[in-house]
Amino acid sequence: MKRSKQHAHLLSFLPELSGEKSQRKKGEMQRVKAEVASLISTLAPAEPSLLTQPELCRYPWCFVMSADGISADHYLTGALVFDDNTETPHGVCILLRASEMVRLLAIEDSLPFWMMRSLSTLAQHDNPRHICEQIEADCRDLVASSLSSGWRSKLSNSAQLSHIHTRLSDMRCDADFELEGKRCVDVMPWRSWPECVSDSEFLWLWRQNRHGKIIESQRKAVVNPVT
Repeated sequence: MKRSKQHAHLLSFLPELSGEKSQRKKGEMQRVKAEVASLISTLAPAEPSLLTQPELCRYPWCFVMSADGISADHYLTGALVFDDNTETPHGVCILLRASEMVRLLAIEDSLPFWMMRSLSTLAQHDNPRHICEQIEADCRDLVASSLSSGWRSKLSNSAQLSHIHTRLSDMRCDADFELEGKRCVDVMPWRSWPECVSDSEFLWLWRQNRHGKIIESQRKAVVNPVT
């Protein structure tokens, strides 16, 4: 199955919205969710981490992984976070060709970063359904803007995108307060970032503070991509 960037759609596995998807999309989301959860469950905790529990588990990750089993030469990129009461993640992601994914990751404060910020208060919100609806709406707008082509399309999205960026930047979760003033890094630890993520043998994970600085990063070898 071939998909161009114009047909990329948001895959969201958010707890309050899981029953409202089509069977096809639910199937795709379950495969993504199961594969990512399986891989992340085997990752070693960062030693030491800038975060302490419970924020060490609650704060979202950005990720990239191959999705050859869904579509050849395609990758999944987005963000995920773990629920306090389960071992499976909640998250949002999109399916992209390698070249388009690398282009998006090369942008400062990239699409996965903003997706991560949208998820950052999920575990602490007192109205889960409302925040899940807001996350999904924001991420759809973020994806549409990131993949738009032509100056008219980009211009029409700029005001709305600026509003979303401002709101997500102004939000604070408990991890943000814990990270404030702590020293993070400006660059990824991997050589040839972001081109290196097109190596389909690895799952790539990283976390950023609200200013876009790198908190921690991990790379996990995978036997099979999402299938």
